[in-house]
Amino acid sequence: MQPAFETETHEQQLKLSLTYLIYARCFYGQVDVIKAMVDTGEATGEVDEDVRHLLHQLRETPEEELTLQYENLFFIPGPYYVPPYVSVYLDDEEANGSMVHQLSGYYARFGFLDYAKTTNLRHDHIGTVLMFAHYLIQMQLEQHEDAEDAKKMYLILLHEVIRPMYGVFEKKVSDQLVKGFYLDLVQGAHRFLSDTSEIIEKD
Repeated sequence: MQPAFETETHEQQLKLSLTYLIYARCFYGQVDVIKAMVDTGEATGEVDEDVRHLLHQLRETPEEELTLQYENLFFIPGPYYVPPYVSVYLDDEEANGSMVHQLSGYYARFGFLDYAKTTNLRHDHIGTVLMFAHYLIQMQLEQHEDAEDAKKMYLILLHEVIRPMYGVFEKKVSDQLVKGFYLDLVQGAHRFLSDTSEIIEKD
């Protein structure tokens, strides 16, 4: 996996963007949307083995089981609940949701805030944060007038928001699950984010 820089080919950027999109949809629990992406070919571009496995598992796992896993893990507070919110793993208790406000500012700056509001979720939901990464890479692919700023924002998002929280988040999920689609999702996304960060640091 390559970072979203000028040294990347168009195909590599497409792969990066698609991977973020798939992971974001999964963290939203949008099973039907992802299946439709597969059926239409939107999600069948060149992706890593982890993503291919995830898409295969998605089609093989009964929808009722996926819904139950998702609700118990990310939606309904209970013995298996793991909050899917970035600020839970970054903010001090006294920070009073500062990361939520910071992300809202990032979204507003790049025209992403309206989308974030349509999700009816907190703006620090991991699905929305990953969707923002997808959006920023799309700005670069489309050579938007703010593409250079979008590239810088993507690096900030990856290194200062996503990577610092994700290891703790994954550990909490791994402590709750021994197998299943959402365990593979969280662990696969962690490998993807780690590999992406390492290559950027070497660039």
